[in-house]
Amino acid sequence: MKMRHPLDPKDKLIQELQKLIGLPNICGSIDEIHIPFIDLLSKRVTLAQSDFFNNKKFHNSVLQNACGVDMQFWNVCVRQPGGVHDGGQFKVFNLYKQLRD
Repeated sequence: MKMRHPLDPKDKLIQELQKLIGLPNICGSIDEIHIPFIDLLSKRVTLAQSDFFNNKKFHNSVLQNACGVDMQFWNVCVRQPGGVHDGGQFKVFNLYKQLRD
């Protein structure tokens, strides 16, 4: 008789999300939010202010996060200035390295 292995937590999330929205093989979502700076950059000397200026015309840093259908965060990253493109944001995200490996 074959033993059944319990579902991996990731597989359980995939099943729950498929029931909820009908899309297979998805276990969570990634999003980012721009956090504006208010007169903080005048005190910084290590990075260029233009690095923090985004396409929405304000200075900011980006918070990127990943969570599952259970609304639990897997990963949160606040590393990049707001002027960096979304793809550049994702490549410094620890989750990117985990998925790639």
